[in-house]
Amino acid sequence: MKLRLTHNSIRIRVQRSELAQLQTEGRIKEAVTFPTSAAFQYEIAVHDGTEIEASHNESMISIKLPSDVAQPWFDSSQVGIETNLSLAGNGQLHVLIEKDFPCADRPNEDKSETFWELVDKPDAAC
Repeated sequence: MKLRLTHNSIRIRVQRSELAQLQTEGRIKEAVTFPTSAAFQYEIAVHDGTEIEASHNESMISIKLPSDVAQPWFDSSQVGIETNLSLAGNGQLHVLIEKDFPCADRPNEDKSETFWELVDKPDAAC
């Protein structure tokens, strides 16, 4: 999984095998370990709820997708799932979960797990 965080925005790109794991196991998880042995983790999980949920506790960001939203995404040409979640007081958290595209501007990157078939142009950048 690739994670991008910007001001009140979470974007996660999943590769083909990760999407398959999410479909069969209901959860995918990634961790970044630091020299202090502390780890920063993030996950996507499928749940029985009706809303997309996002939470953060200690060192884990968790995105939960309702089953009825995730299931049609798994085997279709739908690129992503996107929502805006209301924040306490004011503002929104933008959440975008996407199938990973190959990056034309990174020739040495392994692209075998990306979704070539969803790219409009063969030379399109990720």
